[in-house]
This record gives sequence, C-alpha cells and structure tokens, in this order.
Amino acid sequence: MEIIKSSLSAAEPSLKDRVVNPGATFGPSNIKQLSQEISRDPVKFSELQEAVAELSAKQAEQSPEERSPSETVKLGVCEYLVGDYDAAVQTLAEKNDGDALNPFYRAKIALRLGRNEDAIACFNKAEKAGYPKGDCALGRAEAYRALGKSIESVNELDSISGETEQTVEYFYQRGATTADLITNPDDGYTKTPEEMINWYERAYETDRNNPGALFGMALENERRGNDDEALALYQRLVCLNPTYVGALINLGLLYEDRENYEEAVNCYKRVLDTDPTNVKAQMYIKDAEASLNRGRSTGRQRYTSAAKSIYDKQVSDYELSARARKALQTMGIETLGDLCSHTEKELLATKNFGDSSLDEIKRILDDAGLRLGTGPQHDEADLGFDADAAEAGADSLLGDSVLSKSVDELNLTVRAKKCLSRKDIRTIGELVRTTAEDLMSSKNFGVTSLNEIKKKLNDLFGLKLKGE
Repeated sequence: MEIIKSSLSAAEPSLKDRVVNPGATFGPSNIKQLSQEISRDPVKFSELQEAVAELSAKQAEQSPEERSPSETVKLGVCEYLVGDYDAAVQTLAEKNDGDALNPFYRAKIALRLGRNEDAIACFNKAEKAGYPKGDCALGRAEAYRALGKSIESVNELDSISGETEQTVEYFYQRGATTADLITNPDDGYTKTPEEMINWYERAYETDRNNPGALFGMALENERRGNDDEALALYQRLVCLNPTYVGALINLGLLYEDRENYEEAVNCYKRVLDTDPTNVKAQMYIKDAEASLNRGRSTGRQRYTSAAKSIYDKQVSDYELSARARKALQTMGIETLGDLCSHTEKELLATKNFGDSSLDEIKRILDDAGLRLGTGPQHDEADLGFDADAAEAGADSLLGDSVLSKSVDELNLTVRAKKCLSRKDIRTIGELVRTTAEDLMSSKNFGVTSLNEIKKKLNDLFGLKLKGE
C-alpha cells in the first residue's frame, strides 16, 4: 500500500500544471482550493505566478478573436489571486460575457480597490449569471459595510441560508457588521461587544488562517489595547497571499507606535505596490519616512547634545506605581524629556493621575536635576488670548450639546484616534481646550493627523483648537 500511495503522490500534477492545462476544471471550488494553497505555502504562490506568466504569454500570441473566453477568465482570476489587480481588471474586461466567474471576480477586485458601488453592481451580475447566491450576498454585505450602510449589510447576511451560514467568511462578516452597529447604533438593532467577539471567535476557530478571521481578531485586540496580540495577528495576516491592504495599513501604524519606522515604511510601500492610489498609504508613508530620516517620530522634542543623555532616559527605568506608569503610557510619555515637556496641570488632568502619582514623578525628576514644564512650550499669555475666557466663551456659545459629543463624531483615521486616546481626549470639549503644540508632542502625532483634526473640527462644528 505504501508503494502505491507514493506512486500516486508522485503522479499528482503540480499546481502550475493544474492551472495551465486547458482541459482542467476551473470553477468556484477549484479556485477556493487554489486560494487556500497559495495563501499558506510560498512555493505554491510562486508556482501560480509562473502559471500566470505562461497563461499571459499564450494569450499574447493569439488575437482577441482567437482567445478562449474560459482561458481568459482563468487568467484574470489567477491575476487576482496573485494580487495583480490592474492586470486582472484589463483581462476580465476583455471577455465580459455571461460567464458568472467574470463579474464575480471583477466584484472581488473592486472590493480590494475600495470601489464598493462597482462591487455591488458586479455581484448582482454574477448572481444573475448563476454564481452561488450566498457568496454574492456575502460580497455585497462587505461592500455595503464599507460604504457605511450597516443595515443593508445586515439584510444581505439575513438573506443567507444553508451551508454558507456555516462558513468562516459568514462568521467574519457577521462580526464586522456587528462591530459597525456597536460604533454607529441604529434603531431596531441593539448589538453588544459580546456578540461581536462571539462571531469573530467562531470565524477564527473555523479557520485560523482565514484573512477575515485574522483581521477581525487583530482589529478587536487593537481596539482593546492588546497591541502585542494585534501585532502578532497582523504579522501572520500579511504573510498570506494576496496582500491584505487593511492589515498592512494597521500593522504599519503599530510599527510606528513602536518607533520601528523602517518596517512601517515597508508596509505602506507594499500597499502602494498593490494600489498606487491608496490615500491612507500615501499620507502615512510621508510621516513615517520623515520620522525614519530624523531618527525620531514627527513632532518629538530634540534636545541639545549636552542634555540629551538625561532627557532620553526611559521613565520605565525608574520605579513607579502601576497607576502612574499606566497614566504616562496613556499620554505617550516614554522619556524624561517627554515628561519635562508637560506641566503639573496637564498631568493632573489625565485620567487616574492624582497627587500621589505627581509626587512620584517629581521625585524622579528631582533626582535627575529636572523639573516639569521645562520643555519647549508656549505660555498661554504668548498665544494672545485668555484661555479661561476662551473656554467659557466656547461653552456659552455652543453649550453642552456639542462640547459633550464624543471625538468619535469626527470620524478620524486610526492614527489620529489613537493619538487622542493616548492624551485621554474623549470629547469635543476636551479637544478644543487642547493646543496644536500639545497634540504634536504626542507620540507619532504628525502634521497629517493634526491637519485632519483641524479640518474635521472646522467642517463639522466650526471649531478650532485652543490658541488658533
């Protein structure tokens, strides 16, 4: 039996042969198997790349009229699987006939490129042409969610029945849509974090290498502050093929949090290799490259060489209570230099930072010959206005209805949200009482994030930061 089994294994065609062979079956189940193979095995991925090159060469030798529609669609799907989306779009557009695979994978490509309206239209065409309804509904659910239409996404998921309800993709889409409804609640849809976690865990337990499952678990860990777990999950995810753009963006931000700017730049470059027009990657790579070139994050304080050795000492090197240490981490304070750039008032305004924590900090600084508030900062008198009067004026003009709103109302990017979280800024009122200089002192808070916040404050509420 062993001899026969070995002979059969040796006779199995390679992945490349299975793809290049014109007589090979190439349907949804075959593509799913192919996708699983290449995502977990770099050798298989290389084989598929070679197969794509061979298929493309064959197509080039033929006139458009001579090209087989099925082979053209096969080439386009395989180009999508290896992440060559531009080539896939062109190939699939060439034979845009009634074949259900064609519109379905044009929809998948549109999703990857953020063209969600186009994706919905193509999923509709695919379903009309005979592609499995459940798969099309899952695709539309993802597109609607990306468009901010969570209820439409729920309706699509509710329409699914049978085997599709037990798939990892279904579990992930349920989790992601539940997360959206928690963030942006809608009448008639009451969702809890426990429901969301349950869906994500079901997805992850079903397939620990599924991109959606990994992304959902990574995102939720990141939201809960479990950055080490999130980092490990994102790192696993970006090793899968084709490249998962959202994971690369988020991984880049986590690398920046750890001041690993070289890896952050690499993440953003990988995104731009796949999607050169990706706006987030274009913005983030500028800040990351600037931080890499300076050797320090944008906006962080530089000191004279004589004082540098003192200012650069890590606060983690000193004995601190858990409460004080956590408060400093929340503010993004890592070094004595960072600490000296803050005043007593700023520290005491931080959540759970009391007089006992302040005394601890003062003792540390005294031992180093330093004191709070000695870092470069603007005095309120220099800013040309009475800060207390400005705050009172804002309160009286706007009232609690605006100032008490959560900063989530600004719909900021992940980076800007994390920076505000580190400063423990939760409401619009807290934000407008903060200066641009104070925000820029936060770890990894660059000009891009500052301009984003300024624009959103002005556009949505007609407000400005303190001192502007």
